[in-house]
Amino acid sequence: PLVKALSQLFADGSGVGQVSKLYADSFSQIQSVNNDIDLNPGPNGAFGAVPFATLKGIIVFAGALNPGNLIVGNVTNGIVGPFGAATHSQAVKPGGVYVNLAPDAAGFTVTAGTADLLRIASSANAGTYTGDVILIGT
Repeated sequence: PLVKALSQLFADGSGVGQVSKLYADSFSQIQSVNNDIDLNPGPNGAFGAVPFATLKGIIVFAGALNPGNLIVGNVTNGIVGPFGAATHSQAVKPGGVYVNLAPDAAGFTVTAGTADLLRIASSANAGTYTGDVILIGT
């Protein structure tokens, strides 16, 4: 068996190992649908909009019964840092997890209007896709 645990502690703030914002959501979407999360002005959380200046963590859990992959990234005006370019993406297989943490002070820069979208898309396989997304940053 392969057992690996991750424990990453963050303090409150905007420096190294610090975050000040958290957004989490569960989603359900049909095939070929794009879920574009606008990081600035911010997705709506339980207490209103959560605008990000930087992302320090992106976690996407794909539902185990999804009929195909979730695609994270690849969107015009997308956040560049974790993918290398706005047109790059990461496939997350059913039951899989995409995790990218940047605990340094800079994190992944969010630029309002030009580099502030995070896309979670479902592949073209017919059916319903589910998942969870957690974003942390400043």
